[in-house]
Amino acid sequence: EDWTKRNDHRHHAMDALTIAFTRRQFIQYLNHLNAKIDVTDKSDIELRDYNLDDVDFSAKSPRDRFGIVRALQNKYLYKDEKQKYRFVPPMPIDELRMEAKRQLDSVLVSFKAKNKVCTKNVNVIKSRNGNKRCPQLTPRGPLHNETIYGKNLEYVTKDEKVGSSFDMEKIATVCKKSYREALLRRLNEFGGDAKKAFTGKNALDKNPIWVDEHHSAKVPGRVNTVSMEPVYTIRKAVDSSLNIDN
Repeated sequence: EDWTKRNDHRHHAMDALTIAFTRRQFIQYLNHLNAKIDVTDKSDIELRDYNLDDVDFSAKSPRDRFGIVRALQNKYLYKDEKQKYRFVPPMPIDELRMEAKRQLDSVLVSFKAKNKVCTKNVNVIKSRNGNKRCPQLTPRGPLHNETIYGKNLEYVTKDEKVGSSFDMEKIATVCKKSYREALLRRLNEFGGDAKKAFTGKNALDKNPIWVDEHHSAKVPGRVNTVSMEPVYTIRKAVDSSLNIDN
């Protein structure tokens, strides 16, 4: 999972293997393939005994460059079943692949340590008696996860159902004064027991709470409450995971 060849240092061994089987003539052939195109009349060009071990294309005429490329092609390349030119391998290609795989599998890879937590440093302390060198370890990177940068209190309004959680402290957060006073009266009737005052047979849908003695209005089953809640400021990375709505 998440494998890349850059994490597997054996690719250096594979590169070395490729270079070991690469001749200078292969590079010359690839660099001068356009010489086969530069010459229009190729019918009367004979393949002479060019010195393919040390070829200098810069001093050659277009016809000679074409002849050298043809000579390199005949000596170092062959046509596969699709009539495409391939370089002649040092051994049968299937055997070469198997042997290369066997050798690469036997390589012991040494991985360089990453994400060091500390480095060695020397702290020089100056005193009357001279300088004192104290080797020590210095932490690298953040010492802990990101923490809050600031804390603010904001008003938060909620729509809540009147129930067993409506003790004296909770009722004090009810927004409307008439509802707040009526709920406190009911709570005091039951000695401050919110469960007895607002649930069971005393639930507001069964035993409504009137806001005044004239029964002009009653407390609804859900009321708005407001309270101060802390809001924290933290540092977030600006990337695809950033959600500015939260």
